[in-house]
Amino acid sequence: RNVFQIIIENYFVHGFSSGQENSCIRFSGKSLDENSIIFRIEDNGKGMESDALRILKEEIESPIKHGEKNYGLKNLNQRLKLFYGPDCWLRISKAKEHGLIIEIKIVKMTMQNYEEQKHNIEESFLMDYT
Repeated sequence: RNVFQIIIENYFVHGFSSGQENSCIRFSGKSLDENSIIFRIEDNGKGMESDALRILKEEIESPIKHGEKNYGLKNLNQRLKLFYGPDCWLRISKAKEHGLIIEIKIVKMTMQNYEEQKHNIEESFLMDYT
């Protein structure tokens, strides 16, 4: 749930330029193998300088600390790893001309598997805090 919301919000806050014609954000997905799916979100927005992008990538992989920036993408990356496992991820790179590409790898699962995984995580969380 809400996997794409933070990415769309970030595009409109950081990447969108009202003066740019033909602004777009494109979503696609494909099966990587029998167990995994990759979603690709590509925009033609402002993009990022290489150093800023490198720092962002490092921050997304580090633990969440109260009051820091990039919380949304970091939170999303950690939620993906928690729910789908350590082999799943969020990656950011520069698009060829302008903008960014975000790729998300998740595990394929049925709705029944999804509900079971959700239940297991909720139970684990409750056990940790009761």
